[in-house]
Amino acid sequence: MDFEYVYQKLWNFIHKCIIMLIKEVNMSKVQEKSKSSSEETQESPKVYVSKSGVHYIKPKDFFQSAKGKKLIKDAAGITFKTKK
Repeated sequence: MDFEYVYQKLWNFIHKCIIMLIKEVNMSKVQEKSKSSSEETQESPKVYVSKSGVHYIKPKDFFQSAKGKKLIKDAAGITFKTKK
């Protein structure tokens, strides 16, 4: 199996998960505006907004969060079908 193919599939999977995570974090922040910042947990990483209005998360924050650790654990169990 070609390494580039596996790398691209894994990268696409991680990219989709990060996009879903950003959407989930944004939705939870909208729903939980009444909570104070001291009550926030490390369940989800902090979402930043650039000057151009793009939402993003820092990789360090993502991989230290509980959801990032779960993603790594889930990604370790991925198997790919190979052609012989």
